[in-house]
Amino acid sequence: MRLCFLFLLLNVSLYSVTVDDIIDRLEKNEVFESQKATAKMIIQKSGKKLTKTMKIWGVKEKNKFFVEFTNPEDKGVKYLRIDKELWIYFPDADDIMKISGHMLRQGMMGSDVSYEDLLSDEDYKSRYDIKLIGETNGNYILEFTAKPEKKDITYHRQLILVDKERFVATEIELFAKSGRLLKKMNQSGFKNFGDRWYPTIVVVKDMKTADSLTTVEFSELEFDIEINKNIFSLQNLKK
Repeated sequence: MRLCFLFLLLNVSLYSVTVDDIIDRLEKNEVFESQKATAKMIIQKSGKKLTKTMKIWGVKEKNKFFVEFTNPEDKGVKYLRIDKELWIYFPDADDIMKISGHMLRQGMMGSDVSYEDLLSDEDYKSRYDIKLIGETNGNYILEFTAKPEKKDITYHRQLILVDKERFVATEIELFAKSGRLLKKMNQSGFKNFGDRWYPTIVVVKDMKTADSLTTVEFSELEFDIEINKNIFSLQNLKK
């Protein structure tokens, strides 16, 4: 009788929080109306280490992001993303290159972080069917599977560990439709911004590339602030 009662308690514990509850609280942390950030990207590949620094502006409207690199080697290189299109300005050539579609899945500056990974503000429920498949002492384990109509989605399946206390994603595994593991991500250094918890360290490992690791460290973060809309323009790329 005790064993049956214990099993019943464990079963109730697993489903005491609904998927919608978890996702709502997760997105409350991750989704913003606007963002301003200063970041450092450390790329380790084939025994070499490169460090890039950048400033980032983003707004939810049309998924707009603007990035300006500030490290000496890349100073003045700028990215502008609006929805699913991206423009890159190269100051040495005084030229703007536009990329879109599958090219957005390429690594930014040769890193493990694609343009989509960094420059996105993902709405989970509109893109994925989500299940709560288990839990550990400190985390919920969620499985995300792309909705049938989302045929061009980059990561067909995701496994995400969500911290029970702060409702933040701590570990993420990203899979292709074939089932192949594409990337692993670990997030840490969570800081409180009002009613939001947000990671200051994101480590990305591209499982398709041997001896490669990218760490993004945020030194300054601001959310839901007033941002001049003129930042997100082609004219601003050449300024």
